[in-house]
Amino acid sequence: MIGDTIRRSKNIFLAVVAVLISVAAYNPEDLQNKSYDEYSVKSVFLERFTRFIEWPASCGIDDHDKPFIICVLGKTSFSSALTDTYKQQKIRNKRVEIVVISSSSEIPNCHILFIPKASTSELPHAIRLIKDKPILIVSESEGGASKGTHINFFIENQKIGFEINNASFRQSGLQISSLLLKSARVVNNGGQK
Repeated sequence: MIGDTIRRSKNIFLAVVAVLISVAAYNPEDLQNKSYDEYSVKSVFLERFTRFIEWPASCGIDDHDKPFIICVLGKTSFSSALTDTYKQQKIRNKRVEIVVISSSSEIPNCHILFIPKASTSELPHAIRLIKDKPILIVSESEGGASKGTHINFFIENQKIGFEINNASFRQSGLQISSLLLKSARVVNNGGQK
């Protein structure tokens, strides 16, 4: 019985890794040919992350009449990629609403806050404002996870990878699956593990 559970968990983990890796690989030449869009890949990653994160019931995560809200800080082409990706696709069986905000001072209630490279200067303020709230903070700036975001994208060896700050997750009230942690570079309390 225990052996079956371990095998099932291992198979699920391997499936998760395979899905993430298949989404993550890209050829830099494709960027020049416009056949690849980094933000389209990252927008798909966001949905994959939500499969392994639990929000408190108070966030209305199980109310399918309310949208899943992704906020994007600042004007960036990422909001267009998100809109294209989630015209039809749902997250956690909820329609997706994309909200662009111009300043970290006006972060509404949302499920995910994405902070693009262009808004890196807003990162410390945004983290201070919502670090205790169950809002998944995702960034793409160098060392973003060690600065307190929950998940930070990076590019290494021509692949999109991500790092996770486990301490930030614990503080937010969000729960993360160990399966996702095993697929990431884990950062705790500003240091790498």
